[in-house]
Amino acid sequence: MTMIVKIRPCKYSMKEVWNCANGGERHHRGCLTASDIHRAVRTRTPIFERPVILHSEGHRFHKLFRDCDTDHDGCIHPAEAEKSPKCKRDCNWKEIWIKTFCTT
Repeated sequence: MTMIVKIRPCKYSMKEVWNCANGGERHHRGCLTASDIHRAVRTRTPIFERPVILHSEGHRFHKLFRDCDTDHDGCIHPAEAEKSPKCKRDCNWKEIWIKTFCTT
């Protein structure tokens, strides 16, 4: 028996995810802190998608900061996140992130 699996590319790139999350007046520092992310997830992420983000990133987003905050200043800059080889996420994560930060 043969199975054909069609892999579709992600709708969003990591560059789009970070630029969108860092845009707007909320994040005038040019980066995202754990507080910024926590507030957005708590208030803007759909209730059934919240556990996906929290489970994948861990308590206080430690995994996200370990993978994406390469200068360890407690603030994720889009440029450093894009350059970090460990700062990659799956399509589902990207879509939830875009819904959380980029839609009004």
